[in-house]
Amino acid sequence: MPHSLASIVNQTRKPEDVVIVLKPSGDGSEKVIRSFSTQLPIKLVVQVRGNFTNAVQMAIDKARGDVILFLDDDAVAEERWMEKYENLFDSLPNVGGIGGKSHKAYIQNGMVVKTYEPFYDEKPPRNAFYRKPLPEYLNYYGWVSRSGFMGAKAPPSDVFLSTFLGGVNMGLLRDAVKGCPPAELFKRSKRVLWNEQTLAYCAKKRGYDTYQVLGTQAPLVWHIQHTDSLTRR
Repeated sequence: MPHSLASIVNQTRKPEDVVIVLKPSGDGSEKVIRSFSTQLPIKLVVQVRGNFTNAVQMAIDKARGDVILFLDDDAVAEERWMEKYENLFDSLPNVGGIGGKSHKAYIQNGMVVKTYEPFYDEKPPRNAFYRKPLPEYLNYYGWVSRSGFMGAKAPPSDVFLSTFLGGVNMGLLRDAVKGCPPAELFKRSKRVLWNEQTLAYCAKKRGYDTYQVLGTQAPLVWHIQHTDSLTRR
């Protein structure tokens, strides 16, 4: 978390508020958050029950900006991260959500070592009959299928229509997802859809499009990799 918050302090475009949803664990997170309270307009939301999708929903409910940017607590944003998102939301047509680019990072001797390794697998899944897109996604290059599985094909450029937003680094228009219940939809889903695709679908049902952005104009973050353990793999 300290690396993540430090990267927000160094943004070229400063945030109106920084919403942190925290489920207390006794690991000292509260102390880290307090240490940044004079540098960032932090709004701390304590989560006492529920899972990650509940945390996402709580963050959306508490955010007050027109655009909500999501960053994992173990991810580090480039200095122009917010600036790039602002430019994209101002320029892309009918935009309700944007997924940026994520690379891997490692901690060595207390320092963040950034790499060019992609965090997400960029190879599209194999085409199959059960990956056919829903009718509203026929012109998308990453979509939700009729069966609930994700489908994708190679995009024509670095900016393309997609539901693959990637929760470690994404932006959503608040009007596109306000009132969308990702926790309830996740609970009801028999396919266990990712919360990012659920939010993208809510945006689509409200008439907005969602994009994935690659290349130099993409907002970039580095996701810190952790070693395997009995509880993390």
